[in-house]
Parts: sequence; C-alpha cells; structure tokens
Amino acid sequence: MWLYIIAFPIGVLIIVGSVVAGGAYTLVGVPVVLLALVSGIALRAIGRVTLERRGGAPVGGAEGSGHGPVTPGELTDARRAQQ
Repeated sequence: MWLYIIAFPIGVLIIVGSVVAGGAYTLVGVPVVLLALVSGIALRAIGRVTLERRGGAPVGGAEGSGHGPVTPGELTDARRAQQ
C-alpha cells in the first residue's frame, strides 16, 4: 500500500512534466510508475494469499468483528480482567 503513496505523486509529476518538458519525463517516468503500480498489486496479492493460507482473515473482511475491545471502557474492563 505504501507504494501507491509514492507512485501517485510521481505519476502526477510525470504527467505535468511530460506536458511541460516533453519526452524525457515520459520515457523514464512512465515505466517507473508502472513498475511501482505492478509491484504494489503483486505484493498485496502475495500478502493476501499468505494470510489466507495461515488461516487469518484478510483486512476488511467479513470476519472483522470480535477481535477485541474497541471503546475506552471495554479496554479498561479487559485490563482489569487480566490482572
């Protein structure tokens, strides 16, 4: 996911640079942005497969509830129960 944070501003700069300056930005920049985009997608897919093989639910999945206390009161109660 962090690759998207890097790739988006670079992509914007490449689009602006290719309009203003021409070919050098396009020839160098577009492959770099595409590489970052493909790498981000591949790493996310690999992470999901690994997580599912280990028996975990993917982030944002339907099994997101019941992981633990959410409110400050629930956190306090959980800590008291542990002591």
